Amino acid sequence: MSRPLRGRLLKNPSFTVYRMPGFIRQIREAIHDAKVERARSRIRERIYEAVGTTPVVIYDAFPSENGFPIDNLDEIPVEGRLLIEDDIWDTPSKEAESPTWLQLAVICDQMIRASGDFQHVFLEGIEKLGETPDGRIRICFDLGS
Repeated sequence: MSRPLRGRLLKNPSFTVYRMPGFIRQIREAIHDAKVERARSRIRERIYEAVGTTPVVIYDAFPSENGFPIDNLDEIPVEGRLLIEDDIWDTPSKEAESPTWLQLAVICDQMIRASGDFQHVFLEGIEKLGETPDGRIRICFDLGS
């Protein structure tokens, strides 16, 4: 009758393995974390290409499914003529017509650079502030540090 392998040292001429409770779970978590990081890297690479240099904005406005980030950079969060205002720094407002998240990330990167404030760089979303008298939708960036 054989004894269970749990906690025992298994020897093989080419390698030694410890079988421990939770070892498989740790491997699965490491694989999951690597896949999540790869998905985030693909999103960051798209922003890098759009900005044309190393971006200072860190895009964090993507939804996730089972912990995996979903690339939403081609989605349009708000339709219409937008006036993008600054509620943190004293930088000029920007205008855009139905921008995608990618275009908003580029605009946010430009506004961060113009402000010189490199602490609030996590783009977590946008906030609708209302409308201007000429019908433009006023928004500002929801930034974290």
